[in-house]
Amino acid sequence: MIGAAAAGAILGDNLGYWVGRRAGWPLLLRVGGLLRQSPEQMEKLRESFLRHAGKSVLLGRFVAVLRVIAGPMAGAVGMPYRQFLLCNSVGACLWAITMVGLAWLGGRWIPFERMLQGVVEFGLGALLLVTLTLLIPRLLERREQQRPADAK
Repeated sequence: MIGAAAAGAILGDNLGYWVGRRAGWPLLLRVGGLLRQSPEQMEKLRESFLRHAGKSVLLGRFVAVLRVIAGPMAGAVGMPYRQFLLCNSVGACLWAITMVGLAWLGGRWIPFERMLQGVVEFGLGALLLVTLTLLIPRLLERREQQRPADAK
């Protein structure tokens, strides 16, 4: 399991690296523009990433959003491939060992059915929270629009 998880992580990030290398910095500038980041802010992000590229790739494996963008970002900003491959491989192996180990320990301490029930309950609760977060403002806006003009 550890080998499969590590191999998948390494291959996935290598693909991301090459996409970033081919698409390059201009694509990231456009994405940054969509996220309302100025070119100056994006350049600061680029410089910061390059300064800490090895750590970002290695430790980024454990941070949800950084895990996804570290590979393409490393390719786009021109991180040397050998450095990326080393940091990515070490990070992927550490991540795989940690995640598979935690899953194994969790399975030994918590019965699978109980763990599954917790995941389902959490998922349903999160779905309810997101739904309410999206619906309440719409309901309040609709209610406000239905009020008579003189009641406002």
